[in-house]
Amino acid sequence: MKIIYYGEYSLGLPLIAASFYLGTINNKKDLEDKLAVFKLNNEKNTGELVYVDTDELGNEVFILGCKAQVLLVKRMLAGFKEIFALENEVILIETTSFNNNLTKLGKILIKLGFAGVGLSIIKAGIKSDYKQIKQQVIRIKERIAN
Repeated sequence: MKIIYYGEYSLGLPLIAASFYLGTINNKKDLEDKLAVFKLNNEKNTGELVYVDTDELGNEVFILGCKAQVLLVKRMLAGFKEIFALENEVILIETTSFNNNLTKLGKILIKLGFAGVGLSIIKAGIKSDYKQIKQQVIRIKERIAN
């Protein structure tokens, strides 16, 4: 099975969520380490399906950044699942719901040309919602395992 985490801005939140899912982020220190290498340069991969790793059940985990086209990409991916009868082969997980006011503000600042400040605010937003994001991903993982 293939699991695709996708989100509205670049690969940031999808990568963080996939890392929680795969267990490469287990605590706040691991999150700090992952955020330390979190840069804006991953925007060049927007629209590209990026392989992250394989989980303990043998499922391949991917991330996909959609920029402002999340609804279009969501419909397109759902269409592919239906056309090619992939319902039990591909799981799509949208990470837009993991955003909070800080990550949204950071994204606006980046669009306005304040990339450094915006990225810092996005990181602060992810750190502030660390437990909530992790809990959502754990619930997703439990559903996949069952």
